[in-house]
Amino acid sequence: VLARICKVDILAEDEDDLAKIVDLETRIKEQIFGQDIAVSEVTEAVQMASTGLIDDNKPMASLLFVGPTGVGKTELAKVLASELGVPLVRFDMSEYAEKHTVAKLIGSPAGYVGYEDGGLLTDAIRKTPHCVLLLDELEKAHQDIYNILLQVMDYAVLTDNKGQQADFRHVVLIMTTNAGAQFARQSIGFTQTRTAGTAMLTNVKKTFKPEFINRLSAVTVFNDMNKDMAERVLNKKLRSLQQKLEAKNISLTLEFDAKEFLLSKGFSPEYGGREIDRVISTCLKPILMKALLHKKLVSGSIATIVVENAELKLKE
Repeated sequence: VLARICKVDILAEDEDDLAKIVDLETRIKEQIFGQDIAVSEVTEAVQMASTGLIDDNKPMASLLFVGPTGVGKTELAKVLASELGVPLVRFDMSEYAEKHTVAKLIGSPAGYVGYEDGGLLTDAIRKTPHCVLLLDELEKAHQDIYNILLQVMDYAVLTDNKGQQADFRHVVLIMTTNAGAQFARQSIGFTQTRTAGTAMLTNVKKTFKPEFINRLSAVTVFNDMNKDMAERVLNKKLRSLQQKLEAKNISLTLEFDAKEFLLSKGFSPEYGGREIDRVISTCLKPILMKALLHKKLVSGSIATIVVENAELKLKE
């Protein structure tokens, strides 16, 4: 009971937890496609911390994910948290673009509005000391955020406005950035030899201070979306849609042409996996919605999707 109240039962070091971490990489690769190097770096950092081979007064891992939009940076953090069985604490850094908003993370100074509330980040970590902390789109935050993070990455503690310390030793700190995404597509000469991720990496080194980059466990570069990845992402999204329909006892099948139609509309290296989501929402879901509303699909029926006149239709 005490362990549950204090929330320390999750990564308490016993045999079960080490067994849970052994095949972590294979489990994550089943859900994140085409980013094998990124997944390996992340799992290695977590495994290193779990076996107790890292410095005692540092977070379990401090990782910076670099890559274009829609390639699975945030998704990897979510999958990691669910596979480790710990909560995901997410802060959207675009909310901390002003100097005074950064103070909210560790609490407002005495005499200012909100002094009594404490810090958002320090409170969150005190409530859930074992977690994956995701700071999304880091480059959008004010420069002052880096000074706070230097302390977290170096000593794994953060002191709020009332002098109380939050312990970050059991936190996997993940920061995502697509700094320089606008320059990544600009190729020099006739051929583009480097990927968007590597082009962005050079920009990241200009955006972030050297002392910040120096304290990271790893800077992980994500690959651009390619057709094979897009196909696997599409299958994953379709599986989750099928599960929703199975709850209503309806089975969904897509003919080969229908899948190719969704893929041709949904695959673009520029927008990554989000485009696939959009295509399923605009092309496929409305057909199923109308069929459900008009009772064409009832419990026990099979929904077969085909392509007719260059658009998706439900087979009668």
